[in-house]
Amino acid sequence: MSLNLDKAARAARAARDRAMRARRLARHLSQAADRDRLARFADENDRRAEELENEVEALRSTRPKVTAVEHQQMQPQQQLKAEVGPGKSRS
Repeated sequence: MSLNLDKAARAARAARDRAMRARRLARHLSQAADRDRLARFADENDRRAEELENEVEALRSTRPKVTAVEHQQMQPQQQLKAEVGPGKSRS
């Protein structure tokens, strides 16, 4: 993940978390004005999270695809055995 992609994804999760907590807290408040204020705060965080999630998707779609390339690596001992071969001497 690129730095911007990772940062935007974390920010989106944090905004969703803040919205969820605000809604949970609002259920326990007695004053309607306080509940409304927390509901607005939660809605703002949900909107911000949606913007960030869209940004993450846009970054993912523009990121170049990386194909896996398999390399076979030989250890020095394996290379020596391969060069000498069975029945040959190292002299």
